[in-house]
Amino acid sequence: MTLSERILAWVEPLVFGRRLLSFLLLAGLTVWLGWQAAQIEVDAGFRKQLPLQHPYIATYLEHQDAFGGANLVAVALRTDAADIYNADFLNALDDVTSAVFFVPGVDKASVRSLFTPGVRYLEITDDGFASAGDAPAVATGGLSAEADDVANEEEEEAFDVGMRQNAMEFD
Repeated sequence: MTLSERILAWVEPLVFGRRLLSFLLLAGLTVWLGWQAAQIEVDAGFRKQLPLQHPYIATYLEHQDAFGGANLVAVALRTDAADIYNADFLNALDDVTSAVFFVPGVDKASVRSLFTPGVRYLEITDDGFASAGDAPAVATGGLSAEADDVANEEEEEAFDVGMRQNAMEFD
């Protein structure tokens, strides 16, 4: 007699000899497993796939409210000058914007700078919001040192009426 025949000879009288008990046991098992299956929730959360102790992930989690998703690279350009409206800074900002814009794989529609279309100046008034149109294209072709006058005019146009540019965050 083979092993499978011996097992069948032992199990068959238990299952078929006590049919009601076997049926109730299988019905109860089916109900319990069905209830357990109903408790399963799909949770393919992004956070559960991250190694939370890794320093890069810790930095991402610390700043995610400010920058949104993890598929984002934020490039900040700082100056020691009193404001950003000077030829040196605006030339550097234009160079950085161009460099980021032409990196392979970058979604060009998501690049935001003073030198990208769609960045607008916005004023909050008593009547609501007033837009000043696209951000001024100060550096078309690059700024020279003499272009500080143009930058100062743009600064006056943007800030004399209390406007703030929507791609900048002020500390």
